[in-house]
Order: sequence, then C-alpha cells, then structure tokens
Amino acid sequence: MTPPPAGLAGDITVRDLLSSLSALQALSMVMADANSEEEILNLAVSAVPSLGRDCRVEGVWLDGQWRVVTSPRGHIGRPIGLEDQLTLLGGRGGQLSSPTHGWLCAFPTTSLGAASGCLVVSSRQAPPQHEQALLQTLAQQTGVTVSRTRLLDQERRRNERIADEQATLRQVAGLISRGAPPEEVFAAVAAEAGRLLDADFAVMSRYGPDGAAMVVGEWTKSDGETPLPAGTSVPIHIGGRLWGQIRVASQRPEQLPADTEEWLTGFTELVATAIASAQAQVELRDNAEEQSALRQVATLVARAAAPEEVFDAVAAEIGRLLDVDFTVLSRYEQDDSAEIVGAWSKPNLVHPFAVGGHVPSTGRNIHALVRTTGRPVRIDDFRDATGPVAEVATEFGFWSAVGAPISVDGGLWGVAAVVWARPEPLPADTEARLAEFTELVATAIANAQAHAELTASRARIVAAADDTRRRIERDLHDGAQQRLVSLALQLRAAQAAAPAEIPGLVEELDDVANGLAGVMEDLLEIARGIHPGILANGGLRPALKTLARRSALPVALEVAVDGRLAEQVELAAYYAVAEALTNAAKHARATVVDVRVMVNADRLDVWIRDDGLGGADIGKGSGLEGLMDRVRTLGGDMSLHSPSGKGTSLEISLPLNRHR
Repeated sequence: MTPPPAGLAGDITVRDLLSSLSALQALSMVMADANSEEEILNLAVSAVPSLGRDCRVEGVWLDGQWRVVTSPRGHIGRPIGLEDQLTLLGGRGGQLSSPTHGWLCAFPTTSLGAASGCLVVSSRQAPPQHEQALLQTLAQQTGVTVSRTRLLDQERRRNERIADEQATLRQVAGLISRGAPPEEVFAAVAAEAGRLLDADFAVMSRYGPDGAAMVVGEWTKSDGETPLPAGTSVPIHIGGRLWGQIRVASQRPEQLPADTEEWLTGFTELVATAIASAQAQVELRDNAEEQSALRQVATLVARAAAPEEVFDAVAAEIGRLLDVDFTVLSRYEQDDSAEIVGAWSKPNLVHPFAVGGHVPSTGRNIHALVRTTGRPVRIDDFRDATGPVAEVATEFGFWSAVGAPISVDGGLWGVAAVVWARPEPLPADTEARLAEFTELVATAIANAQAHAELTASRARIVAAADDTRRRIERDLHDGAQQRLVSLALQLRAAQAAAPAEIPGLVEELDDVANGLAGVMEDLLEIARGIHPGILANGGLRPALKTLARRSALPVALEVAVDGRLAEQVELAAYYAVAEALTNAAKHARATVVDVRVMVNADRLDVWIRDDGLGGADIGKGSGLEGLMDRVRTLGGDMSLHSPSGKGTSLEISLPLNRHR
C-alpha cells in the first residue's frame, strides 16, 4: 500500500483521499454543464461539507461583492465586517479574524485568469491540511468554471449582438429602400441602439453649423418623458467629418456593460452608411423644397407680378419651408426704420405686423441687429429684446426669432425674419437655411426690381411717344390744317372774283383748289394715324368701326366692350387692329379680315385673322415689334401665328385691373 502523503492525518486513508478527489472531478463535470453562475456557486457551496467534515460556507465574495447563493442549508447571505479584510487580501486568500467563529478562512477562486473572489469557510477549529487543500481546489475549480461560463456567455451575447446588428442593418436598409422619411430612419437607429444595449433611453443628435446639437431621433423603453440620466455617448462620423452623436443611458442602479462605448462605436460605424443615405435624403428634400419655393417666386417674377405679390409669396414660402409661426419680409428705409413688404403666419395665428407698416430698427431686435451686423442673427428669448418690437413680442407670445439679411446689388436691401411662438429656441440650423434661401430670394427681388424698372421705363417711353403723337396731331389740326383751310377759302374767293372773259384762269384756280382739298384729306388721314381723335372722344368701339370702314379690305368686326377702358389699353388695341389691317392690305394680299375684341373677366382679348399669304415675323423690323413692346409694357401677352400660305393670326391679351 502506498503510504499517505506527508501532512495527512494518520486516520485518513488513501482510499478516502482518492474518493474526495474523484468527487471533485465529478463535481467539475457537473459544474461544466451548469447554465449559470448561480448554479455553479450553489454546487460549490453544497460540496463544502463533504470535503471538510466540520466546515460550512459563510459567504461567497466575488468581483468585490457578496453573492447571495441558495444551498440545501438555505440562503448564504452577506457576512458583516469582513469586506475590509478581503479587500486587503486581494486574490491571495488566507485566514480571517472573527470573534464569532473558531476558524475562518478565505479560499481564493483566482487561478489562471479565473474570476476574482473567495469562498469564505468557517469551522469550530482549523480542519486538517488535506481538507484545506481540497477546499482550495474546490475554490479554484469554482473560479475557473465561473470564468469559463462568463466567456461562453460573452461569446453567446456577442453572436446574438452580431445577429441583432445585422437585423438592424436590414431593417434600416429596408426603411431607406422604401423611401421612409429620414426622421423615421434616425428614430429606428436610436431605438435599435437602445434595445441592443438593453438601455432605457437612446438619443441621436446632429451637430448644426454653429456646433449645437439638434435631436433627430430618440427612443425610450417606457412611455412618458423622463430627464435623461448620465450615460454613454459616442460621436458619429460620416465621410471623415463629425456629423453628430448617439447616446444611451439607463435609470437602473446597475451600470451599462463595460464594453458599451466600444460596442456603440462599432454600431455607429455599421449604420454610418444608412445615416449618410438618410442625411442625403434630408438634404435632397430640403434642396427640393427650396427649389420649389424659388420656382414659385420665379414664376411670379416671370409673369411680371406686382412686387407686393412677389414679397408676400417670398414670406409665405420661407414660413412653410422652415415650419415657423410667423415670417416678416422688410425693406430698410433711409431713416432708422424698416417697411413691412411681406408677411405670413400660420392659419391659426394673427400676424402682428401689417404690410405697409413700419417698425423701428433701433434697440435690440432682429431688424436692428441685422442692420448693424449685416449677418444672420438670432434671439432665443424675447425677454432680452428691447424697443417697440419687444412690446409686440410680449403681446403676441414671441419666444425666439432668427433674421437674415437680404442683399441686392451689393447693398443691404432688407431682412427676412422668422419667429417661433413656441417655448423653445428655433433649430440650430435656421440661420444657415434662412441665409441660403435669402440669397435665392435676393436674386428674385433683384429681377423683380429690374423687371419693374424696365416696365416703368417702357411705359415712360410709350407715354412719351403717345404725348408726342398727340402734340403732332394737335399741331397739324391747329396749325397746318387751319392754314390750309384758310388758303382754300382764299383760293375759292379768288376763283369767284376772276373775270369771266378769262376762262382758263378759272379752271386753273379750280384745279388748285381741288388739289388743296386733297392735301387736306391726306393731312387729316396722317393726323388720324398719328393719334386717333375719335378714340379719345368716343372710345374703342367707334374708333374700331371707323378703322374697319376706311379699310381697303372687307372687315368682319365684332366688338364686345361696354363703356370706356383705360387709355393705354384702348390705344394698344386700336394700334393692334390698325397695324394688322395695314399689313393685310399692303403685304398679305388678303381678301378679308376678321376682328374680334371682347372683355373676358379682367382682361381685354383681341383676335385678328386674315386669309392672306402669311409669313409675317415680329423680328423682321415691322410695326409688330413696336406693338409687342407696347403690349408687354402693359403686362399683356401677344402671340403671332403666320404659316406661309395659310394666313396670319394675331392674338393679344391685355390686363384691365392694372390700368384703371
């Protein structure tokens, strides 16, 4: 028989030792199949009495804290007053001092990277050395098994997390592929981050141009608003630039896993492409909305809408684009004031400023700050504003405002301001978006002003030409025509006084008198062409009837006009018919001309058609070109259709409400 190992009591047999070691080996196999740390610790605690005959477990110290373990003896709790000794011992273990126990020892579980802790075992007296060795082996075996379980659990969680990440990516990709709004994509990313980390809150923010963070997606595990506790935040980089951040937090006593920051960083790298795609959608949508707003304004400018209509449209488009409560478009005056030229508010709100009113640009308010700095400005709390505008802000519940300068032709023209009546500041990117929009609006305003100036210049030229025609007609009537009439009377008197015996003289005087009468008719016709007196005296209907009666071609005339129209409108319609009749007779070789003139709502429509040769062209230097200028000056439209061999059709439409 092999002698017992040194240090073993004489009454211990090799058979007993081998039996204990075999039990430990069997226990290690059972521990390896355990499903949790609690089950492993329960097995260890239950095995102690069989390894040390008079021993019992007083507590399990693991990872710097007591672990509650359920054993056949009941719950193993938290011994009081041993924490400092265990902390000093660290992972070495050793005997502990306790006034209530005969013998108390901490057997370390740490071995080859195993979980750090101790099995605290008590007895009435110190057990034999071989039993202490068995207990130490049990403690180390427990630590190794716990560590192995933890590694397997980490691997399992890592695999589950990878699967969850892939599912998240598929979900986000699905949202993007079906054209979900970017807000929905951002909210989904925040929600998946919170769920995958088993957090209570997750918030995704984007940095604005000024560095301020704006929430673009958020998620909470439970309903209701709760202040976000401290948590873990990681930056989001897109295209090598800092885009924003994502933050997760928990309200539970236990902290988030130690690898939360590392995992969250990897998660944001995985979803960065999705975030970039969603952000691109935001930028495309914003750009499309801005372009749509600009097209609305440009359309008004193209059809020569009144500046007031353009300014109102600009204010409305800015308001809808930025989702604000009020919009004000103002033009700076020479004094310290600004004139309201455009205003808009949401349908359920009353705008405090009327178009045409004036507001002071002094003190601390949007108008004054933009005029002073020439840059976009904001007021996040109108309680800090001063001046009459501040009083209006208090009355109407203004909370925050942003203004951006409108510069036209290199000079400060005015300001576009947006206002929130909600108890929070406007978004951090409002200045940038408003500034970008006002740059586009400034171009539209400059075009509108240039168009208005060009129209005014044309109107002045046309008015001057009409005045000149009127003066020439008056001079012909009062001057040359009167002198010719006087000469004709004198000539007839001389003819009557001529001696009868000189018949040749009487005949000559008669020929001269008839020729002079013809000159007077020609001069009268010239005067009518220069400025039709019948138009000024009788209106459009009799003037057109006279034109048709004197035409060299048959004219089918239809005039549906009651009463008088504005002088410029009547002149344009008269000259259009006169020019068309002249061209039909001289160039088109037409046999008949149809003329229809009628009032439709707020416009006068003129339609003229002949059956001549066609081929007329406005750009060939004919009188049609001057007629086109006159029509455009009045804000009207003119179209010419003249295919070769198929006659000519001229259509003109003139607005009536602008020329009363």
